Amino acid sequence: MITQMKFKNMDDPSKIDRGAVAILVAILLPIFFGLAAFTIDVANWYLEGAKVQKAADAAALAGVTYMPQDFVSATSKALTTSSKNGYTNSTSGPTFVTTALVPDHSSQLDVTVTNTINNFFGKLIGKPTMTVSRTAVADYLGAALMGSPCNALGTQPTASDGSPSAIPTQGQGGYATCQGNPQFWALAEGPATDKVQGDRYGTRVCTSSSTDYCSNNFNDEYSQDGYVFIVRVAANAVNQPIKLQMYDPAYVTTGQECGDIASSGFTNGMNPYAPDGATRYDNSNNTFCTGDSDPGGSGTAPELSTTFALREQTDTFNPLVATPVTGCIKQFRGYNTTPTSTSLTEKNGNRPNSSYQPELAQVFHQWVDLCTFVPTRSGDYYLQVRTNADMGGTAGINSLTPTQFLGLSTDTTGRGANAYAIRAVTNPISLGASVQVSGWERIPIFANATAASSTFNLLQVNPNAAGKSFYFSFFDVGDATSSGTVKVLRPSENSNTSLPGCTYKFVGGVETNINGTSCQVNISSSTNNGKVQTITVPVPADYTCTSTSLGGCWFRVTVSFSSGSVHDATTWDANIGGDAIRLVQ
Repeated sequence: MITQMKFKNMDDPSKIDRGAVAILVAILLPIFFGLAAFTIDVANWYLEGAKVQKAADAAALAGVTYMPQDFVSATSKALTTSSKNGYTNSTSGPTFVTTALVPDHSSQLDVTVTNTINNFFGKLIGKPTMTVSRTAVADYLGAALMGSPCNALGTQPTASDGSPSAIPTQGQGGYATCQGNPQFWALAEGPATDKVQGDRYGTRVCTSSSTDYCSNNFNDEYSQDGYVFIVRVAANAVNQPIKLQMYDPAYVTTGQECGDIASSGFTNGMNPYAPDGATRYDNSNNTFCTGDSDPGGSGTAPELSTTFALREQTDTFNPLVATPVTGCIKQFRGYNTTPTSTSLTEKNGNRPNSSYQPELAQVFHQWVDLCTFVPTRSGDYYLQVRTNADMGGTAGINSLTPTQFLGLSTDTTGRGANAYAIRAVTNPISLGASVQVSGWERIPIFANATAASSTFNLLQVNPNAAGKSFYFSFFDVGDATSSGTVKVLRPSENSNTSLPGCTYKFVGGVETNINGTSCQVNISSSTNNGKVQTITVPVPADYTCTSTSLGGCWFRVTVSFSSGSVHDATTWDANIGGDAIRLVQ
């Protein structure tokens, strides 16, 4: 007999399925909970990674503006910015913020932010924490520095006391590209001067409607802020005294070639400020002649005052908001009357000379101290030059406090063209290789070339600009009796001299290719008088240069005429295309 066995619930299949599901759920539930827990932790890691990356990006962008001159300040700024974003560096953790130089890219800053966070569920499986780290690399094109890679800008006459040049020689660690005689001066024209005379931004008056960017006899580009020069200090010059001087800082009318000065009557020892007066005031000695003159404009040519003010470093990109350095502000009253031997001679025999003008004697064709300052960190100081600030006091030289300077009202009546030079004097002289004086983005100059051709430093372009373009404009070039050319040259340390692909255009004109590999355009008085011409220079992808020192990576420009000497006031602008600050990683 066969006995039929029945198991409980076998007659109800649905109950069997429910039991199986229950068993599977019981088995898989811990796994599901584990996966869910893991998903929460992973999501938290990604969220923290995004926060850390943003902090690293912000820190790199903030700190890189000090590169390549000041890695210490770049690091400090990066750490401060990271802290503001919630990640403060700690020697014991859990947060670490590190900075690093990027090999062969001195303009870049590497910032890494690392943070250790707690896991929600990972600790149940022996993983209580997770370390999240992100890196950002920022690059800084920097301000467009023009005119000089050295601690001096413009022609550098010898001092009347016989002191040596402030420019270090190559044997003293100086630059191969330094020019003691670039045959140009820095220039500042008064606001009542006609724009067509060469100062694109410092003049207000336009007597001709054909002058670019003029309307209703007014210069639409006039800037009451004047011009700014960069005094860049490298690490070696920090905490060392730097004496800032200007040559012939006052406007003293002499004619562009000093032809208004008498041809005789000047002797050595006549002026206590100029023991070499016989040569310093010689009207045929072009070495000392800055060529101050009144080229014309509006009004009756009142005395043109010039104000120089050194400003502190600033973390912004606007030097005009930087605080003036106490004791480093001076004004120089102008002189509309050409100096004579009488006005520069202290005594008649043993008796005082009543016609002697000591304020004039100590500035005319002399190096004059603005101040001595001691930089506390490397980076950029700013020298602002204005010809539209009210003249205070009664003396020929007037020192101002920062408060007085910032409170000066604008005087637009001054007329004339004041040419001068700048230098930063260090002790020892070799320390001058750690200081640079350059124009900032724009620079007016007075070309004072005895020959028909001159070459000077135009613009510093670091290797990070490879593959980009830079643009420079020149205003009112070509006031000469013959036609000429403007030619752009690569830095002297760059072996490839060709610059293919350059283009040029006039305001409102069509962009035109420059034929051949020579980046050169023709200029003449008929086509360039009162006109702005812009040249676009593609920086080759293979561009390299030595940017480890202040003197490297300078493109140069040669201005040539077919004959004669050149005495011409012009304004040069430059900028490098692309974002000034950008993330490259």
